Amino acid sequence: MFVFDPEQMKPGDVMLEKGDGWTSKAIMMGDGGGYSHALIYVGESSFVEAVPSAVRIITSTRVLIDDPSRWTVLRLVDDAHAGEIAARQARMMVHAKYSVKGALGSVVPFATNARDGGIFCSRLVAEAYARAGVNLVDGIDAAKVTPAGLQFSSRFTELAPPLMEVPADERETLTEHLDRDAKYVGSPRHRELVVSQRIFRKLHKGIRKLAKPETPNLPFPPRNLNELLNILGSDTSPTASHIADRIMREFEATDYFSLWHAPLREVRNTIAEEVKRSRDPEDRRAIQRTLAPDDTRARQERNRHTLASYYAATRHPIWLMLIEAHMETERILADIAGLTAKIGVENP
Repeated sequence: MFVFDPEQMKPGDVMLEKGDGWTSKAIMMGDGGGYSHALIYVGESSFVEAVPSAVRIITSTRVLIDDPSRWTVLRLVDDAHAGEIAARQARMMVHAKYSVKGALGSVVPFATNARDGGIFCSRLVAEAYARAGVNLVDGIDAAKVTPAGLQFSSRFTELAPPLMEVPADERETLTEHLDRDAKYVGSPRHRELVVSQRIFRKLHKGIRKLAKPETPNLPFPPRNLNELLNILGSDTSPTASHIADRIMREFEATDYFSLWHAPLREVRNTIAEEVKRSRDPEDRRAIQRTLAPDDTRARQERNRHTLASYYAATRHPIWLMLIEAHMETERILADIAGLTAKIGVENP
């Protein structure tokens, strides 16, 4: 049993997976490729993927591999910066709805491709790269790109999957993660997704009254809460202010940020227990490699700067609320880094 090794991956790397269900076989038969699903690595030991529940973000330890021959990795040729931009754009799409009709329309020639704004796995990758200025398949819109389109794209070079073997004493515990859909349901990230989508649906009618932003690479109308917030950051209209007020009330009513911070607090508590019993400095390296807290803190800092610019433009208190939420994330990450440094040091 294996997991991807974050130390050998770069933001923007694309993982293609060959599923064994009937849907996967139909996709491969329809597009003539050898893979049926795509994920994009977004740094910080995390992947973004589009699945029937929604676009979601998952950690690399949730992507367990029992047969490496069913996977391949694609890396953009000679443009790491574009890969980093694509990774950030993929994060922007997290919690957007999935489109079954769009996925079907991409592989079935006679099907009508849905223009409902929904995302499917290969469209997620192609659109993220399109926003980064890279057209992965010449002459093909991102909404029509299939896993085979990614597999055979001349913009990518194919790599052997960079894997780490799961220690024998952890395999039994992690076997249940092989079905990552089942394990995801009920997790803190899943609860955050459900609340985020619920808030966004409540705002649907008001969103249609917003003016289209001039900022490039911002889809309009927005398809999820992330995209909506980025539009509101430069919109000083009364409509935008009213929507921001409603989002603030929903954040407070649902205790949204507790859901946001729950996965990190869970990790912090787990590592605190590890500190008490670990005697192996290699455990520290494994945890640091899995969490990449320095990268995460850097992203949180970038986000805070963006939110500060939104507050300067609109003076709406929602940005102060979000800045405080990011600062709390940074505090938890600092705790994690401090705890991790103690492994194998305080217990020699």
